Amino acid sequence: MSNRSDINDFIVSQLRNINGRTSPYDSTYNFKTSLHENVYRGIRFLDEINDFPSIYVSTGREVRKFNTQGNIEARVETTLRCYLYGDDTVNQINDLIQDIEHVIYNLKFQPSLQVFDVSITTALTDSGLLIPYGMAEIFLSTRFEIFKI
Repeated sequence: MSNRSDINDFIVSQLRNINGRTSPYDSTYNFKTSLHENVYRGIRFLDEINDFPSIYVSTGREVRKFNTQGNIEARVETTLRCYLYGDDTVNQINDLIQDIEHVIYNLKFQPSLQVFDVSITTALTDSGLLIPYGMAEIFLSTRFEIFKI
């Protein structure tokens, strides 16, 4: 397995903590959304989704930087595509984005993953265009060191 795949799996597992209860990262924060563990790797489109809310995590472009110090640093872009269904999807999307921000900015990566940092670069929503469905795309940028070969 590569860092990239392991990091993606870790993000998926941590997003599954969004369960409508108290956050395991901060006891003063209560999740506003319950995903019922509907967080998956891969890409799905709206007409393929049966369970709402759900998040699909896909990793895109990776840029590598070779250092003279003998290590390889990489930056990878990850897309979180979020799908909702309901009467008030505009507010539900905002709540879900806030829950995702809470998880991402409180992640504690295992040292074996060699992650330097992860940040949310962009968050886009459908702005009510798809009612009664809702969709958001959140783009993450993760900087990490490549495993030594």
